Amino acid sequence: SVYNDVNSELSILDSEVKAEHGDAAVRYITRDVELNNPADQLDVYLNISRPTDTSNVLVYARFKSGDNSIVNVPFELIEPTSVIPISSTDDDFNEVLFSKLRANNFSSFQVKIVIVSDDHWNIPTITDFRAIATT
Repeated sequence: SVYNDVNSELSILDSEVKAEHGDAAVRYITRDVELNNPADQLDVYLNISRPTDTSNVLVYARFKSGDNSIVNVPFELIEPTSVIPISSTDDDFNEVLFSKLRANNFSSFQVKIVIVSDDHWNIPTITDFRAIATT
């Protein structure tokens, strides 16, 4: 039988905003993305298949604006612009936008995607990750 090593959302919530990686068992962190021109908004698009209401996809980002290293900057939770729908089948993917408008421009960013679930057999699946920085 298949057993996915995944955390519940409540067990990792506060740990993922730290500059370190956090406590989530299922996470993907991008490399530092250097921008040619400063931006003040980040839009992250994901196609998500969410099997149950006790599973979720959390998106975090950290932003560099200056000469300091991005690895020392804490992550910020980016909320989805709408509720992530429950999928009817494993192949039912819905495009979800996570958007963050910043007060200050940033010159680079890093995105962290965390998958959580209370059920080790029903975890979300993600395809087609896109991140767009604009002003």
